[in-house]
Amino acid sequence: MSTALSRPAATASTSATEPEAPVIAPTAPRVERVGADCYVVLDDSRPIGYIDVAGVVFVALWGRRYDRAVEIGQSRVLETAAALVLKEHHSHRRHRRTP
Repeated sequence: MSTALSRPAATASTSATEPEAPVIAPTAPRVERVGADCYVVLDDSRPIGYIDVAGVVFVALWGRRYDRAVEIGQSRVLETAAALVLKEHHSHRRHRRTP
């Protein structure tokens, strides 16, 4: 009876030779509070954007320097605003030209 419950040898060898898809965990940006109404969004410990608090709205700003960052969106959820900054950052990294 134990042979009836075991997996056939052909199936086991077939699945062993098939390549497995890599497991890539989604990465959330790191967000740190830098003021009473301002957060910095970090990617690899470097600032990629900022989030200003305007009442109940989080304003997503993209840019390494706060004084030159541009507004890219708004959300009522901090994590969503941070995701907007990260998405904008990655879209610009893909289009960068390499010398």
